[in-house]
Amino acid sequence: MACGAAELAELVAAVAADGGILVVAADNCPRSSLAAGDTAAMARLATRAADAGIEVVTLPVSHAYHSPVIAGAADRYRAALRQLTWRAPRATVISTVDLATYDDDADATIDRSVRQYTTPVRFAEAVELAYGLGARRFFEAGPKWPLTSYVREILDGRPFVAQAAMHPKVGERQQLLR
Repeated sequence: MACGAAELAELVAAVAADGGILVVAADNCPRSSLAAGDTAAMARLATRAADAGIEVVTLPVSHAYHSPVIAGAADRYRAALRQLTWRAPRATVISTVDLATYDDDADATIDRSVRQYTTPVRFAEAVELAYGLGARRFFEAGPKWPLTSYVREILDGRPFVAQAAMHPKVGERQQLLR
C-alpha cells in the first residue's frame, strides 16, 4: 500500500474490528507497507484504503505471508529447516523479525526463519540499524528491485549506495554496470 506502517495500522485496526485476520505484514519504507490476512478482510481493507485515497496494489502471492494466516505451516517449515546445516554468517546479518544479529546458534536461526513467515517484516528498522552500524552499501539479489527502492527512500539525504543485481527488463551485466 502506498502509505506508511502507522497509517496502515489504523486502517487494519478499523477493518479487523469487523472480523477476520488482518495484520500489518511489513513496514518497508515511509511510503510503502504491506498488509496480509484472509481474503474477506483484505477486500474490506482495499475498499477502505481506496475510500481514503490510498493506492492499493494486490500482490500476486499464493499465501498471506508474514501473518498468522500461515502459522499452520510453521511446524513443517521448522522440520525442513532442521535438516539443513547451519553456520555462523561471515558478515553481520540483521533479522527483520527481531532486529537481532544472526550468529552460530542454529536453533535461534531456525526460530527466526520460521517467524519470518508468520510475523511482520521490520525492513525499515533493519535498514536504519544497519546504517547505524556503519553499512553504506546495500546490494539486492533478486528478480526485481523493490528493496533497493525502499533503501533509497529510507536513507534519502544520507551517504549510501543501493544497487539491485537484476531487473526484469535489463540484463544482469548491464544492470551491474549502472
